[in-house]
Amino acid sequence: MPIPTIEVLRGLKDEGFVPVGVKQSASRTPGKAHFTKHLIRMRCVDDGKVYNVGDTVCEILLKNANDGTSAYGLLVGLFRIRCLNSLVTHTGTIDAIKVRHSGNV
Repeated sequence: MPIPTIEVLRGLKDEGFVPVGVKQSASRTPGKAHFTKHLIRMRCVDDGKVYNVGDTVCEILLKNANDGTSAYGLLVGLFRIRCLNSLVTHTGTIDAIKVRHSGNV
């Protein structure tokens, strides 16, 4: 059974994490636009710190596809800010979890 992204977002929001970046794949299959792979970058922003280029931040990456075709994944890692328009580079992984979906919606 696919894990709804919104449920994970609600849980992470309760822990102080908010989305700071979002990407979604384009679907080549008609009718699948709402179920394509997506990636959401989340960061705990309640510390009041203002980040600058070159700073390292801890983020949670949530990868999912709500049609059961891709493993749900959570990655907690360190990222270096490359510019202030949301570009970051991965510098290290703290932990990662993958859960395989089964079935289709």
